[in-house]
Amino acid sequence: MLGQYARVRTILDRAEEIENEEPLGAAERSKPFPPATVAEIAAFEAKLGYALPPSYREFLRLHNGWQCFWGDSWIAGVSGKARAFVQSRARAARTWVGSESGWDPKRDLVIGADDNGGFLVLAREAGRGGERAILDCVAGVVIPQNTFSSFADLVAKQLRYRSKDVQRLPKPQRILR
Repeated sequence: MLGQYARVRTILDRAEEIENEEPLGAAERSKPFPPATVAEIAAFEAKLGYALPPSYREFLRLHNGWQCFWGDSWIAGVSGKARAFVQSRARAARTWVGSESGWDPKRDLVIGADDNGGFLVLAREAGRGGERAILDCVAGVVIPQNTFSSFADLVAKQLRYRSKDVQRLPKPQRILR
C-alpha cells in the first residue's frame, strides 16, 4: 500500500510542476526516507516506555519518516530529518496548544506535523491488537470526525483520496515520465 501511495504522490508532485510550470523544490517534494532498523525502533519504544502500534511500526520498517506525506505534512520516523521536523513543530505547539485542544503536546506522541499547526497524534490508549487511533489536529485542535482507527487506516484513506486526485488529472499528467 505504501508503494502505491508513493507512486500516487510522485504523479501529483509532477502534475503540480506542470501546472505551475516550474519544478518543486526539494523541500516541497514527497519523499519517503529509508527504513529504520529493528534496533532503532526498539530503542525508541524503550525510550517511550510502550510499544508502537503494529501498523506504524511496519511503516518504520519501510520508511524512517516521510517528507510531504500528505500535502505539506511530514510523518516522523524514530530518528533523522523527519523526526526532527515533527519534534520541532510539536515543541513550538507547547506554547499555544491549550487544554481544550484534545491532546497534550508535552505528553502525547506526535507522529506527523506541518507548518500550519496541523498534527497527527497517537491516541493514548491502545486498542485491539495494540493499534492506536491517529488523531488529526487542525490548528492544534483534535477534529474527532477526522480520527483514523490506525496508522494503516490513515494510509489507506490517503491512498484512496489521492488516487481520486490522480483520476481528476488530464490523462497525459497521470503518466510518470
